[in-house]
Amino acid sequence: MNAFDGVLATFGLITGAHITGNVNPKVVLGSGLGLALAMSISGFSGAYIVERVERGQKLREIKKALFMNIDKTILDKAMNFSVVLIAFISAAAPLMTSLLALVPYVLAVSNIITLIQAFTYSLLVILVILFTLGYYMGRIIGKSPLKYGLITSIIGLIIGLVVSFLAMILTR
Repeated sequence: MNAFDGVLATFGLITGAHITGNVNPKVVLGSGLGLALAMSISGFSGAYIVERVERGQKLREIKKALFMNIDKTILDKAMNFSVVLIAFISAAAPLMTSLLALVPYVLAVSNIITLIQAFTYSLLVILVILFTLGYYMGRIIGKSPLKYGLITSIIGLIIGLVVSFLAMILTR
């Protein structure tokens, strides 16, 4: 979920920046990195808090069912480890997808590609990420991976159109 959020937020940032017509690749890159870092920190802290509560509740239910204290047991340590692991995964997902989407802007800042090429390549990377996420979700639930890949790509395109429309209205 956080990977999906990260890539779509970056998509919105890039699309919105280009609609304004006065785009500096350093600004897009800096804003994108700030967005990626903020989403990563948010992903970590949100997942940590929620998982901590959920795992704590599960441990209390287990204690109650067993009529014994299970603090400092392997189960307790495994639950605590899983909380941290899930939080790190929740932080890494939006960071990785956002950074992948921003790679073309690193190339633009380095004058290896043009700004319009950076925009085009970034959109292609975003669509590949969205398709891959959908494909993976389809495989997990035993449904058509291709169908789910296309659905997530279409969702991304719709969001891009909505952001473009709103940015055009707001920058008039």
